[in-house]
Amino acid sequence: MTTSTTDTSRRRTRRLGLVLGAVALAGLATVAATAMARPPAAHRFVHDHDNIDPSVARQRAERIADRVVDKLDGTEAQRAQLRGILVGRVSEVLSLRAEGQALRERLFEALMRTPRPDRAEVEALRVEALGLADRASQVLVETFFEASEVLTDAQLAQVRDRLSWLYD
Repeated sequence: MTTSTTDTSRRRTRRLGLVLGAVALAGLATVAATAMARPPAAHRFVHDHDNIDPSVARQRAERIADRVVDKLDGTEAQRAQLRGILVGRVSEVLSLRAEGQALRERLFEALMRTPRPDRAEVEALRVEALGLADRASQVLVETFFEASEVLTDAQLAQVRDRLSWLYD
């Protein structure tokens, strides 16, 4: 190969690398923007996740309790106790959910709607999100233990068997 052919080949390789890098960066930006974007208006109309009616959430909690008791051949006393536990958590869960939505909006604002994101602000929001996730997991674990106190050992074994696919 001559020097001019080698230089041309290097330039082509360099240009190809730049183009591939630009495509990869554009793809990454598209994925990030899509992940943080709100669903299309039609989707929000069909699945209005932004506005969950507390009464509907309570009804859903009651149906879950009923389904669990039915699957485990539980008693009416267990049904009433489980309903009380799950329905009692609805307002707390909805409150955590609202906090999470507000936090997500603030994070989106900090990252995407400013010319240059503030590192300290984003870090503070990240720490706040971790605290919120910790509080939500505490509610989940506490609810699990309250519900497990209502069930018999045999029923808990049935629950473990039904959920074993999650851990296989």
